[in-house]
Amino acid sequence: MRSQAVRRGLIGGSRAWQVLAGLMILKEAVSKQPENLGSQKVGMGSLLRLTAEKPLTKKQQRAAGVTKASFKAQASADVAAAWAEKAATNPKRKVVRRAEKTAAAAAADRRVADKRAGKRAS
Repeated sequence: MRSQAVRRGLIGGSRAWQVLAGLMILKEAVSKQPENLGSQKVGMGSLLRLTAEKPLTKKQQRAAGVTKASFKAQASADVAAAWAEKAATNPKRKVVRRAEKTAAAAAADRRVADKRAGKRAS
């Protein structure tokens, strides 16, 4: 319906379709959209994508002390823990290297989250 509104209203010049296209664009801009927090490669051909279904308001985020960086750091730590467990059961060189790599990424994400939390506290 959106493409039809754009085609008939914005390109074709129909006033009714222009209004409809404008309302659709306005609704999309105003409404809360799911927020992409990050993604991480988990294995061959698999990707973990973390999104917040219903984003918190700024006031709720401040009250809870929650940041996007802290969510990403937690997800990264969970992935690193899964790889470490896999490396413990299957000590192949490739698996161990991947576990080390994800652990380093998780540590970097945690440092960023702590740094941002420190700035907010100041």
